[in-house]
Amino acid sequence: MSATLDDILKIPGNRPVFEDLQRLLALNKAIAFVGAGASAGMYPLWGEFIGKLADYAVEQGRPDPDRARF
Repeated sequence: MSATLDDILKIPGNRPVFEDLQRLLALNKAIAFVGAGASAGMYPLWGEFIGKLADYAVEQGRPDPDRARF
């Protein structure tokens, strides 16, 4: 049996983080990524992928380069 969203939100600390994510998504201040690793080997893993996104944003003049570090 798989966990439902309600089950996951009952874990201490998950609900406030989920609500923050919902708020940021609604304000277009965040992007949600979901993956199960099925494409590993075909595409970069998360750390490299996020780094490439940050580099691209800096190249486009979006954030200050110091804010692009994670």
